[in-house]
Amino acid sequence: MKGFIPDLLDEISDILNVTLVVNHVEDNRYGSHDSHGNWDGMIGELRANKSDLAAAPLTLTVERSRYVHFSHPFEELSLRILVKKPSTHILNDDAVLLFRPLTVGVWLSVIAGFLVISIVLYTIGRYSPIQREQTEGGVLWALCLTCGVMSLQG
Repeated sequence: MKGFIPDLLDEISDILNVTLVVNHVEDNRYGSHDSHGNWDGMIGELRANKSDLAAAPLTLTVERSRYVHFSHPFEELSLRILVKKPSTHILNDDAVLLFRPLTVGVWLSVIAGFLVISIVLYTIGRYSPIQREQTEGGVLWALCLTCGVMSLQG
C-alpha cells in the first residue's frame, strides 16, 4: 500500500516499537448501521474485535462516535481545481486574465442566466400584490437582487 496513511502507520509502528498488520476490510466499506443495530465495514470490525485500529479517510459522525473512538483529524482534505498556468503574454493583459479560465460559451451562459433570472424576478415583483406594497420592484431592483444572489452576498 502507498500513500499518507500507510506512511503514517509505519511511523507510528516505529515510534511505538510494535508491528502493525495491515489488512483490508472484507466488504470494502467504511461502516454503516443497519436497522438491526449491526455495523458493517471498518466500524463493524472494530466493534467485533476483529481489528484494533482503523485508519482511513473516515467521516466522523455522531452515530459512529457513539460506538468507536476517533482521533483528532490529522489531515484536512479539500477539493481543488487545477488550471494550467497561463503564458506570459496573457499575464500582461489584466482585463482578459479574469475571463481566461472559462470559455466564451460558458461566459455567455452565465450572462444569459443572469438576464433570465433578472427578468423572472422583475415579472414576479411587477405582478405580485405583496411586492407592490413593499417596494417598487423595478428593473434595477431585479438586477441588484440577482447580482447579490449570484455573488453569494445575499
